[in-house]
Amino acid sequence: MSFRVRILLLCSSFVTPVLTVAAEPKVDARYPFRTDFANAEQPWYQLKPVEFPPYHSDHRVGGELVAADFLHRSGVLRTNGTGELVHFTLPPFGTVHYLNAPADLRDIPLGTGLLFFLHQDANGTFTKAATMQDDFTMTANHHAQYRLDGIHLSEGKLVVTRQKLPAKEAEPQSKEWRVNAETRVWKGEKQVPLSELAVGDELLANFTWNAPQQPRQCTDIWVGTDTHEATTKRQREKHAAFTKMRGLPAWISRVEGKQIVVDLLASDEPADRQDLSALITAEFPVGKPLKVAVANDELRSYWPPVDGKRADLIKIENTPGGVYGSGGLRLTLEPVLLLEGFRKGRTVRLFTEKWPIAEMPLGEGLQVEMTSSEVNELEPKEYPAQFPYRTDYGNTELPWYKLVDGEIPPRWSEHRVYGELIQVDTALKKGQFRADRTGAVVDFTLTNAGALVYVNTNKPDNTGPVRWDSMQASVMCLNVPSTLEDLSPGTRYCFHLYQDEKGEFTQASLISDEFSAMSVNKVKWRVEALRTAEGRMEVSRRLPPRKQMRLSGYDQPPDTGHAVLGVDGTTRVWKGGQQVGLAGLAVGDELLVNLSGETATTLSRCLDIWVGEETHAQVSETQRKKAEARLKTQAK
Repeated sequence: MSFRVRILLLCSSFVTPVLTVAAEPKVDARYPFRTDFANAEQPWYQLKPVEFPPYHSDHRVGGELVAADFLHRSGVLRTNGTGELVHFTLPPFGTVHYLNAPADLRDIPLGTGLLFFLHQDANGTFTKAATMQDDFTMTANHHAQYRLDGIHLSEGKLVVTRQKLPAKEAEPQSKEWRVNAETRVWKGEKQVPLSELAVGDELLANFTWNAPQQPRQCTDIWVGTDTHEATTKRQREKHAAFTKMRGLPAWISRVEGKQIVVDLLASDEPADRQDLSALITAEFPVGKPLKVAVANDELRSYWPPVDGKRADLIKIENTPGGVYGSGGLRLTLEPVLLLEGFRKGRTVRLFTEKWPIAEMPLGEGLQVEMTSSEVNELEPKEYPAQFPYRTDYGNTELPWYKLVDGEIPPRWSEHRVYGELIQVDTALKKGQFRADRTGAVVDFTLTNAGALVYVNTNKPDNTGPVRWDSMQASVMCLNVPSTLEDLSPGTRYCFHLYQDEKGEFTQASLISDEFSAMSVNKVKWRVEALRTAEGRMEVSRRLPPRKQMRLSGYDQPPDTGHAVLGVDGTTRVWKGGQQVGLAGLAVGDELLVNLSGETATTLSRCLDIWVGEETHAQVSETQRKKAEARLKTQAK
């Protein structure tokens, strides 16, 4: 079970918190669709397969990043002004700009304010991000910076004036930046205290989100033009190495006989296009072979050293600008073998023979035998034709699976809904929960057959094939098959739902808490930063270590994501059999948690936190004994 984490017109400095409606509708004949500034009577542009969306076809929303799933290129932003939580995904052409350079979601610190360029999904909601940019990028990209005019650290303020480069023409009005003890100041690669700032310094900065009761704060300040340029250069080099390891992403725009024509997926910024063009010229000469590996729409490939196919580079063409996500280059390739994945609309990765072609970093590739199913390829998404019914991941033209009395429903046939339990009637096996974000109250009935929970039975030191086992359950509580009596109102659960005779999703085959979901998938949260006074902590998503083949020791896969988790004075923290306060948490602790529900503007809050593997095993064993004792009592 993946944790994939599933509006406002703003100026580049994130100051404007609301969309201003003109007295008369504005029309701009250049665009045959609605934009943020004109054509309000027109429909919004709709994303189309193998088509890069044109400039200004997006809806721009400012907010801070509060969660990111690196593997599935998704996350959550908290919008400026309203605080609305928006779950977004990056399509294959979606890009990230950070520090005025191309970046990956994993490069952006949690809490960073960004401007998101969003398109509508199939439901008409703005969740598809064509790109996103931090304040550093937007200021530098507009050839500007800020001059420091006043320092008032006792008040937590800096006075700055925006100036255009290279003439350093200053705008007439100054601005105030808010700073605090957590604001990081950078000179070169070195972090220095706020007290080293001096009037006249030339600055770029990033900020938190902006809300009426919580004005945005500086998260980072970079001092001096040399620092700005060096910071951008390091990020460019970092992303270049990141891409070289994984291959250049592209999608197949057409197939012509034995040849495939691919468009490179990259940042559309002029400087980034120039870098890509220089790379292709230097390392992808026409007439020379390269390797093409099949990938999915998350840009994850399988095993490039083995399943990548040699192809001759036949031709390189330039493509028009004015669109998001296009690197401006089209390549014609002739593979030695046309794989099933070499079809129009599919995504691939390209490697020059000069690059070391290796499998993607541990846990990041499309695996079928990783310890955690969270990182494996998702069958209903990658192979929808194998499923004769609609799923949460595809086959929208098909009906949902209908439950059969006494039969366990097949895997992936459920509709998963997360929500906070309101009440249960254990005698009637019924209850209510409040769905995340929408707040809709759902009445449910627990089915008799339940569902199959698939568990990987391999131990960390097992380097052989992955073995899966299944167990029948209707309720999973603390990683133990349980009953409705074990569910706690106020706790967030995942409900596996099916339609009733009226077509409403009210029949629950499985109800599972977060502790169980994480345990089954063998993932944990690791504490990266504690902000308990602010009611939150920052955590990274961690896979289990894997035994090294033919060697002693273990490999720790890279983190798969990070998120902000809410905490407060009612959060219970457990170590061993003892309850401790939030002060008992420390950076580096590995956690399992249970959560409250999420509203449209409020992140889930930790109700219970269990610290350390020993505690996790202990609480599951206690729950197992409790469940077994109840079954014995009921049997009598």
